[in-house]
Amino acid sequence: EKHSDLATKHNNLTKKFDRIAAERDELGENLKQSGRKLQLQDSRNEAMTHEMKSLKTQLKDVKNQLEIMEKTNADLRTNLRHTQEAQARAAAAAAAVSPSSRQHTVKQKRQEQQAMPMKKVVLLTGFRGGPELDNMKKSIERLGGIVRHGTFSNDVTHCISKGRTAKMLKALLAGLWVMGHSWIVASKAAGAFVPESEHGRKIQRSPFNGKTFHLTPEFHKEAKTRNPQLVKLCRSFVKIGGGRMIENKKHASFVFVSKKEKRESSLTTDLDWEAFLALIENWGTGKTKKDRQNHSKGNTRKRPSDSNHNSYGKRAKQFKTPEEANKTVQVFNGKPKFND
Repeated sequence: EKHSDLATKHNNLTKKFDRIAAERDELGENLKQSGRKLQLQDSRNEAMTHEMKSLKTQLKDVKNQLEIMEKTNADLRTNLRHTQEAQARAAAAAAAVSPSSRQHTVKQKRQEQQAMPMKKVVLLTGFRGGPELDNMKKSIERLGGIVRHGTFSNDVTHCISKGRTAKMLKALLAGLWVMGHSWIVASKAAGAFVPESEHGRKIQRSPFNGKTFHLTPEFHKEAKTRNPQLVKLCRSFVKIGGGRMIENKKHASFVFVSKKEKRESSLTTDLDWEAFLALIENWGTGKTKKDRQNHSKGNTRKRPSDSNHNSYGKRAKQFKTPEEANKTVQVFNGKPKFND
């Protein structure tokens, strides 16, 4: 019996020991998890502390900027006050001047403005890049000009074109100087821009002023097959030239027709796309009427780009071959494709 009691007591102690060991293991695992949570919380606290420092630095920078802006605004208000006071004094002085003296002053200012040299803003069109374009840009800038390439802006005063391009024709219609490459060569030799008349030409601005234009349905069809943008380009040429599109064919000064309609027509006012381009390019040269008559008779007249003739200056660059000219602009055969 004593042995049995001891065995029972031993079993009970063993179970209690196992239970205590399990609780110990569970407490150890809980301690480990608590330690990991504490580490994670510490890292979060550290990140938040770093972020707070960064925010404090940004806040300090913003305060500095606000102080600078306030100081700038104060300076601007002071300058504005001084300007207004100066304008008031000038107005009072002008009011005290006699009418004849005032007219003399205005006339003198106008003469001074006219005497000031106008900044030459040169549009380069038809150039595909490379050394030729780079050298052209550098030469113009060294002469004191401003270069525009690929953008027809309102401040453009001159256009240098390599071949016939849409922008070159728009420059003509806008009354700008269309120059040859020889203008830059001569200007470089002289050290300043030389007069334009020997190296280029210009026509009156808005040459189509008072003229009306009409597009036939056949022209629309032909234009869509050649180039979807052709009609839009045609309308832009007319608008820049000061003309107006109308729906009534009978009242139109010029009628845009297809090639087939042009072959069957004897009217010099009927223009297909090629005849319209020639009309723009030769406007003011005395060739316009003759060209339309030759075109209406079916005369296959050479284009300026296909011959050794250049109407943009006596010493402007010549195309050596028709193939070289056709690489620059393709408007007469196939789809019209301008350089830019």
